[in-house]
Amino acid sequence: MSTTPSTTPPPAPTDDGRRKSSVADIFKSRLSREIPLLTADPSPLPPFITLSNESQDEKSCSLTFELNVETTAKRPTTLYLNTNLTQSTYPFSPPIFILDRNPHLPSNPIPLSLSWTPSLTVLDCVLDVSVRVRECVKNDEGWESLVAVGKGEEGAATASIARRRSTKSFKPANFSTIIGGGGSVKEGDPLVVSSLPNRHPCTNIRRLEKEKFSNRRRSTLNALMGAVSAAGKSVLEETSLSITPTHILEVKSSKFNLSSTEVCSVSRAYPVATLAKLKFRRGESISFTFKDFPSDQLVYMCATSEEVVKQVQAVMKSIGVKGKHSSAQEVKLIDSAVALVTTIQVKEEILMTESGSPGLVEEIMDLYRQAAEKFALAGDNRHEKVLELMRVFLKQPKVTRILDGKQAERKGADFSDNESDGEEDLNKKVEEEKGEVLEKSFEVEGDDDSDDEPVGDSDDVPVGLAESRPTRRGSEEVKKILDECEDIVKEIGSSEIWGSNLADSAKVIAGGDLPAEEDFFNEFEELKNKFQEEFENVAEDHSAFLDKMRQDHQAKLEEGETSRQNMQQTSSTSPIIERKTVN
Repeated sequence: MSTTPSTTPPPAPTDDGRRKSSVADIFKSRLSREIPLLTADPSPLPPFITLSNESQDEKSCSLTFELNVETTAKRPTTLYLNTNLTQSTYPFSPPIFILDRNPHLPSNPIPLSLSWTPSLTVLDCVLDVSVRVRECVKNDEGWESLVAVGKGEEGAATASIARRRSTKSFKPANFSTIIGGGGSVKEGDPLVVSSLPNRHPCTNIRRLEKEKFSNRRRSTLNALMGAVSAAGKSVLEETSLSITPTHILEVKSSKFNLSSTEVCSVSRAYPVATLAKLKFRRGESISFTFKDFPSDQLVYMCATSEEVVKQVQAVMKSIGVKGKHSSAQEVKLIDSAVALVTTIQVKEEILMTESGSPGLVEEIMDLYRQAAEKFALAGDNRHEKVLELMRVFLKQPKVTRILDGKQAERKGADFSDNESDGEEDLNKKVEEEKGEVLEKSFEVEGDDDSDDEPVGDSDDVPVGLAESRPTRRGSEEVKKILDECEDIVKEIGSSEIWGSNLADSAKVIAGGDLPAEEDFFNEFEELKNKFQEEFENVAEDHSAFLDKMRQDHQAKLEEGETSRQNMQQTSSTSPIIERKTVN
């Protein structure tokens, strides 16, 4: 007895099954559209984030990012993002972030500080986690500060406003009315959004330590239940920064209330007068440091961070607070110059305690030149002090003996070689020696040396080098001093260095001919003595020229300082602002 196989068709998918499949397909297609945007030109990612790898299949989507955090680590920090695509119904699963290649933090999943809603994109999630990781590593904080940001706070402001609306005494105020009446804004006050001077959407990624402590003290059962309820309402909540004439306000409002009488709640209020330091990254983040908590920072992700800084500057100027604006490049130049001066002190101690060599003297002179250049490029007046220290160093007896000994040794070697040569070789050697010395004395070489390695903050240049009377130096050393001074003056805007008299003198000295006499050795002695006398005259001219150049340089610096002070009196003032430019 045979049986025939069943030809019953498989059951058709139900409407519910088709609906689930379509929702999952929408989520997958959305990822496929968002991921290519991360590599678009211009990239929406900040410079410190790089997408290095991506892979997607039917079950998951994986992305690998490299975070260039300012640390001493040789390799960048790696951040893995994984999204599960097997779920067919909302809310799916939030992306999983795992940290790797970082000695400061463990390789554990990092939760989002944002609410996982359909409006969140891959870019929002990556920025949220990456900025928190970078700030945590830079400030040498532990894992707890990374995962505890904003816990139990989202949605609380919206829930508070909703409760207060149901009471008859709820009367949101205009900000201008409060300030005009001499009042002040407090946390929890309801305000009409349209009355605020400005609003900048932001996301808080770090609180002050005192605020974290107060949140932990409220971790009772009632507070926990309230936090759970508020977390559900955080989907409808938007956080913004508002800069007012008296306060920096963090306000929370509903995302979907579009009426002109929209009400927001003051979540945080920080007096502007207590602001000590402000740091920002253009289009990325902004951080505040207050006088009461100098070692603590309040950090926000804010796409309009530059506008916030300008508004803070205007407010500080209106209340008469003076500040200083500095860039990361200037700070790096000053730090590098201070480190060079410290190195100079160490090498000078070695030179004075041991038998110095001409090579060590030249190395110290080169370090002086580099330090003066870096101070001048950063607009720091300490480059004048460095030049003065270099002159004091060259006047020390031991240094001049080393330089004179090197010159005498070189001339003695040349004289020994000349004795063994014939008449023709002797004349040729003397002519070459004269031309070489005079040519090198007036040679100018550019130096493209740059050292951008940050070393550490310092405000004072170490001083305390001994002084002594000057003596004459050899031609090589005179040449190096003139070259170095010319390079430094060029960096700060000087144009003409060399005078025509010196050049004419060089041509006259170099253009002489040897007399034709029979006694070559006596003739060489006379020529040597004559040349030595002429060379000493040139060295004296060099010394006088250096003094004149120093006086001209001092006059230009005083003129520039006067101009800078006049500009500062008319320019806007602000608290200390540091802009970090990512290379």
